[in-house]
Amino acid sequence: MRRLGVGVGDDTVLRQLKQVADNTAPPPRVIGIDDWSWKKSQTYGTIIVDLERHVVIDILEDRTVQNLRQAIEEQMNMHGRATG
Repeated sequence: MRRLGVGVGDDTVLRQLKQVADNTAPPPRVIGIDDWSWKKSQTYGTIIVDLERHVVIDILEDRTVQNLRQAIEEQMNMHGRATG
């Protein structure tokens, strides 16, 4: 955020994104997944975005396949769709 000239910390931005993540909308049809490094080559995070509605679905505090799969399955189950 400093590079963008914004006087807000990274954690604050991520916390705000999590608060506005839309869990009541229909399930996404197209998602985008991106990861970033909190600390260079040590700690990572992952964001899942609904690319059609341009909204954050979830922010994960790591980038493991297991946690990503679980987050996607939870999202699908939340909307009454079968997973598998």
